[in-house]
Amino acid sequence: MLYNKKILCALFGVFLYLTSYYFVSDIISKNNEFPELNNIELFYKSNADVDVYRDNIISKLNQYDGFVSYAYFDNSKDIILNNSLKNKSIKEIDLFTNFFKTPSINNLFSSFADLSASDDGEINSYVLQNFINNLFNLCFDNKHKDYSFDYLINSLLSPRLDDYYQEFDKIIILSEKQYSSSVQKEENLIDLFKFIESVDRYNNIKHIKFSNRFAYDVYLNYKDEVKSSVSAIFKPLDVFYVDSVDSLKVLKNDLNAYLGENFVRSLLDYTTPDKIVGDKYKKIKNLSIYVSAYSKVNDLSRFDYDKLLVDLKNIENNIVTSNSQLANKLNHIYKYFENNDIEIIKLINQYNFNCPNYIGGISNTEVINIDAVSPLIKNDFYNERLGKYVIKIESQSKDYTFYKRFLFNGNNSLYYNCGMFLLNLIFAIFFSVGTVLTLLFRKAKK
Repeated sequence: MLYNKKILCALFGVFLYLTSYYFVSDIISKNNEFPELNNIELFYKSNADVDVYRDNIISKLNQYDGFVSYAYFDNSKDIILNNSLKNKSIKEIDLFTNFFKTPSINNLFSSFADLSASDDGEINSYVLQNFINNLFNLCFDNKHKDYSFDYLINSLLSPRLDDYYQEFDKIIILSEKQYSSSVQKEENLIDLFKFIESVDRYNNIKHIKFSNRFAYDVYLNYKDEVKSSVSAIFKPLDVFYVDSVDSLKVLKNDLNAYLGENFVRSLLDYTTPDKIVGDKYKKIKNLSIYVSAYSKVNDLSRFDYDKLLVDLKNIENNIVTSNSQLANKLNHIYKYFENNDIEIIKLINQYNFNCPNYIGGISNTEVINIDAVSPLIKNDFYNERLGKYVIKIESQSKDYTFYKRFLFNGNNSLYYNCGMFLLNLIFAIFFSVGTVLTLLFRKAKK
C-alpha cells in the first residue's frame, strides 16, 4: 500500500511538472506581453534592381494582415553612421579628422602609422587595435569581399554595427498580434513564411533572423519541409520597458556598464547631444570643408601602393614590443597586400572614390533628439500601446548576478527565461531529494 502511494505521488509530481512546464512554455511561445520579441528581420543583397523588389515586398507585407502589424526598410545603420562623429569626444574627433580630412586610403594608412608611433592614451590604443583587427578580417574573411570599402569605413566609425551582415540591407517585420495558443501562432507563422517565399520571386532574401525561440524552431521545421535556401539566424533578445527618457538613460548606462554598449540598444543610439557648439561644431564642420575642397582639386584615383606597404611595416615595427599578437596580424596583412595586388587596388579605388560621400554624411552638425528620431525607428523602440520606451539586449552572457541585479528592475522579459530555469531547478531539487529519501528509507529497512 505504501509503495503504491509513493508511485502515485511520483506520478502526480511528474504530472504537475509537465503541466507547469506546458503552461510556462505556452506563455513564452505566444509572447503576448513583449511584442518586440516577435520581430522578424529579412536580409537581402542590395543593388539598384533589388531596391525596387524590396519596396514591392514591403508593400505586400504591409497588406498581409496575418501576423504582420507593420513592415519597413531598416535604415538604422545609416543613421548611426551619420551620428557617429557627433557622439564622439573632442579627442576622438581630432583623430578621425586626421584619418579623413584627406579622403584617400594613403592618408588613412599614414595617419595610423603616426598614431602607432605615439603613446597617447587609451583612446589611441583602442582605435589602432580596432583598425588592425578589422583590416585583418577584411583580408582573410571572404564574407567582406564584396563590400570591403564599406566595411573598412563602417568599422572605423561605428565598431558596434553587426559586421557580419553589413553587406545586406534589412526589412523589419513588426508584429503586435495577440494569440490564444501557441498552435494558433505556429499556423500564422507558417502562413507568413509561405507568403514571404511567394513574394520573393527572385530569391533576394538570404537570411531570416528571429529573437523568439519558438518562431525560430517553427521556421527550421518549415525550412526542412520546403528545402528553403534562406538561412535562419537566432539571436536571443531581452526587453526592458521604462516610463521616461530619464529612466531610459539611467538603465541604459547601468546595462552598458555591465554588458558593454555593443549589446544594449535603445532610441538613445539614434540621437545626438542636445547642442553641438564650440570646438566640436567647428571641427566637424571643418572636416566637411576639407573633404569638399580636396575632392574638387585632386584626382581621387591617385594612390601610392608602395607607400601603403611602408606604412603597414612601420605600424608593425612600432607596436611589436607592446603587442606581439597585433604585430603578427600586421605581418600577415602585409604579406596579403604584397601578394594580392589586384584585390587591394580594387579596394583602394573603391575607398578613394566613395570616401568623400561617406565623410560628407558624417560631418553634418544636425542635432537629433528623441522627438526628431525617424518614426520608423521610434516604432521599434517605443511601445505605443503601453506608452513606454524600450531597451533591447542582444547578449547570451547573462549570469546569476545579472538576473540578481536587473530581474526586478521594472517591467522586463527576463522572467521568461528565469521562470523556465526555476521550474527546471525546482523539479531537479525535488527529484534529487526524493531519490535520496528513497535510498535512505531502503537502507533503514535493511
